[in-house]
Amino acid sequence: ASSVFGIVSPLSLEQTAALAAGTVAGAVVTPALAAGVGSAFPRFGSVKVTNNREAVMPSKTSFLVYTLAIALPAVAAVVLYLEAPELIAGFVSSVSAWTPLPDVSISARGITVGAWIVLIAGLIAPVVAYRYAIERFDWYALE
Repeated sequence: ASSVFGIVSPLSLEQTAALAAGTVAGAVVTPALAAGVGSAFPRFGSVKVTNNREAVMPSKTSFLVYTLAIALPAVAAVVLYLEAPELIAGFVSSVSAWTPLPDVSISARGITVGAWIVLIAGLIAPVVAYRYAIERFDWYALE
């Protein structure tokens, strides 16, 4: 579906190929990320879903961590792709000038470095989470 949307959009063929590759990669690695996050923040009790059905849902902490682990690298990639650190730095300084708090200024270079760190951590996270889930499963013992 992302390839079709990419072809009918104003994206170039290279950008469409990158979109399709990113979609496939995301579909492959996000279950590994979910397994690791769920292993790190498990919920052992069930939750009532309907009148007579119960299910073991992810904990709120694991849901939050998983959401951030997907959203933050995506935002970092967009910031780097759009070359927006200068715009963001200007926005932060102008908004901080409106507030009664002390002025905050962030350099565009600092935003770029931070975005790269978040993006690289987001790319490494599924592998680390997968390995952690395997180790945690191996440690599990029925009592």
